[in-house]
Amino acid sequence: MLTAFLTTIATCLGMGAILLAVRRLSGLPRSLWINVGLTLAGGGIILILHLITPDLMGFETWQGLGFEIGKHALELLVILLVLVAF
Repeated sequence: MLTAFLTTIATCLGMGAILLAVRRLSGLPRSLWINVGLTLAGGGIILILHLITPDLMGFETWQGLGFEIGKHALELLVILLVLVAF
């Protein structure tokens, strides 16, 4: 469970930093809708990572579906907060 927690934190902060760099390098303005769009793109990338590496970032079925949905919703919220904050 600690591994899942740490990979979730690393994924959220890393994805937020990458999307922040993409926004700055592409010259996109700081807009809520652009941040939401980038967050959704980050969610798609997280989904691809989950499908590619099921052992490290796969679904933890022993916690239940509600836990998984909540965990991934919090991941997207943290990514959005990183984009809005910076």
